[in-house]
Amino acid sequence: MFLVTGSFEAGTLGAWRAVNQASAVTVTVVTDPAQAKAGAHFMRFQTTQLGGSMAQDVRPPIFVRSVSVAGGTAYPTYAPVATSLLFSVWLKSAPGQANVEGTVVIWDLDPNIPAETGFNAGSQWVQFLVGLDKAATNVRAEIYLNTVNQWLDVDAASLV
Repeated sequence: MFLVTGSFEAGTLGAWRAVNQASAVTVTVVTDPAQAKAGAHFMRFQTTQLGGSMAQDVRPPIFVRSVSVAGGTAYPTYAPVATSLLFSVWLKSAPGQANVEGTVVIWDLDPNIPAETGFNAGSQWVQFLVGLDKAATNVRAEIYLNTVNQWLDVDAASLV
C-alpha cells in the first residue's frame, strides 16, 4: 500500500535503491513470468560485501482527514491510518544458486529504530514478514544480504 514499487511490474526499480555498501550491490529487474512470484517482473540483486542492501524510503500518513458538513458548517475529523506497519516481501535464491541469507528490516527513521527478521532463502518463493508496532511517518523497508556473490530474487513487496 505504501511502497511505490513493490511488484516491479513497470519493469524498473522505481523507488528502490542500494543503501548499505551501495557500491558493492549489483541489481537488475528480471522479466520472466515463469520465475516471477506475481506478474512478469521481479528484482534480483547481489553484493560483494556483507551487509549490502536494497531499500525503499516511504512517508506513510499517520492520520487521514475527512470533512463532514452539517447545517452548512464543515466539521473536519481525523482518523488514524495505522497504529503499526508490516513489511512483507517474497524472496528466493536465483536458479542454480545456493541459499541466500540476510535480514528483512523495517526502520522507523525518526528516531532510527529497526524491527528485523533473518531469512535463509532457498530455491522456492517464501514470504518474510517484519512489523513495527507503532505508527511512523518516515520509514525504510530494507533487505540486507549476509551472503556474498549470490543472487537474491525479490517480488511482491508491500508495506501496510
